[in-house]
Amino acid sequence: MRGSLTAAVSAAAVLVLLGLLATCRTAQWNVPPESPQVPSGGTSAFPAETCWIHTAALDPDGDSISVRFNWGDGDTSFWSRWCPSGDSTALPHAWQIPGTYFIRAQARDTGSRTSVWSEPARITIHERPEIRWQVWTGSPWRSSPAIGPDGTVYAGSDEDRLWAIAPDGTPKWGFLTGGMSVAAPVVGLDSTVYIGSDDGNLYAVNPDGSEYWRYSTQGPILGSPAIGSNGNLYFGSSDQTIYGLNPDGTLSWFLPFAAAFRSAPVIGQDGTIYLGADDGIMYSLTDYGELRWRYATGGPIAGTPALAADGTICFGSSDYYFYALNPDSTLKWRVRIGPAVGAPAIAADGSVYVTSQDGNLWVVSPAGAARRLFNLSGTPASSPALAADGTIYVGAPNARFYALWPDGSVRWRFDVTGAVATSPVIANDGAVIFGSNGFLYAMNGTSPLAASSWPMFQHDPQHTGRAQAAQPAFRCPPSAAGLGTVPAKASPKSEIRSSEFELRHSDFPLGTVPTDGEQE
Repeated sequence: MRGSLTAAVSAAAVLVLLGLLATCRTAQWNVPPESPQVPSGGTSAFPAETCWIHTAALDPDGDSISVRFNWGDGDTSFWSRWCPSGDSTALPHAWQIPGTYFIRAQARDTGSRTSVWSEPARITIHERPEIRWQVWTGSPWRSSPAIGPDGTVYAGSDEDRLWAIAPDGTPKWGFLTGGMSVAAPVVGLDSTVYIGSDDGNLYAVNPDGSEYWRYSTQGPILGSPAIGSNGNLYFGSSDQTIYGLNPDGTLSWFLPFAAAFRSAPVIGQDGTIYLGADDGIMYSLTDYGELRWRYATGGPIAGTPALAADGTICFGSSDYYFYALNPDSTLKWRVRIGPAVGAPAIAADGSVYVTSQDGNLWVVSPAGAARRLFNLSGTPASSPALAADGTIYVGAPNARFYALWPDGSVRWRFDVTGAVATSPVIANDGAVIFGSNGFLYAMNGTSPLAASSWPMFQHDPQHTGRAQAAQPAFRCPPSAAGLGTVPAKASPKSEIRSSEFELRHSDFPLGTVPTDGEQE
């Protein structure tokens, strides 16, 4: 019996040894799977939004494979089902906290051999935007909204109306103009609202929606007026004239030129007025209508300038250059970025943000060094607005409104039904308001307007276009400024022209574009 037991034990030992040898032989010849493909399936999402992430891996032995993902948030998935070598496999995941995460994949085969981890894929989890209210009027919004002292929002629409929206999103009234309003409304010192129209009129509307006065020009008014510290209004018209009006609508002065004006003027700290024209010239005027200087670029200037803290005038031209001029008209720098059509915004550190017609958002340093910050996928795009916490708000033609971090990464985005070409406005409580197609939106923001020299289109939520309250300048009488007498009162049929006065551009210094020291 002892012999039989010994034989049985020996047989069992032999079987175990043979099994171990077989296992070693299998392990020796089983090659692990190759590193999986870089995971794909999405580059952005919102918190708690489920994303399906895909990858595939090849096994040299042709074995079936299973994959798992490291989600980059401290969690690793379970192993997937078995699938043929090379087939795509997907697993779901939802990230809970906004941020940027890096996803990697790993594969294993039926012999339990595992691959190395794949190269990472990046996914950004955006903050989820919150809508405060939205208003539907059925007509596209082309004019940037303005905000009055009481929080009322004003915007012009394609249906020939100036709308007033209460802070809670309730429409208050709609004032009927004689044409479409592309120009943004402007809110005056006494809460009077001013807006230009395609019918050639500049309208002054009382806070209750009644007409205060109107002033007629001979062409569409495509740019907003700017308001001086004394309440006077300055604007250009397609009739090739710049106008200065008193707060009651009477004409203070006018100055004819040889080109139409499509942009809004801006006013410096000393009361100097700056305005670009279709002839490619940036004009500088005193607030009593005297031309100080002009600077020629290589193409029409359709965008409204911005003023830096030191008085530098920043603007783009359709000649593909973005310019910075000193207040005396000398060139500080210029940089080639593409046809700049948007109004620039300036951050607290002096960086300038501007959109160009090629669909890019650019950031330009105070020294003139430019880099692409974000692609907005087409044109036209809105002008940026800057919040105190560094957030950059900008609309895109691909039916998206973005909140970007200063490095160009997306903080959040909001999808709408059409292109966003209106410049956003930031309210005192941080709300961000913009228009698209037939909707006017108010989104909850996290910070008020940036405390910089020029944080948004036309400087402030009222769109005054004024750098800061300037002391009223000494005003020469019209005759001393070289103009004849003018009518004392504006009317819908006023036709103010100077038959005996002709502006001779050669009488004034023309800035030249130097070729040395420029940024290309």
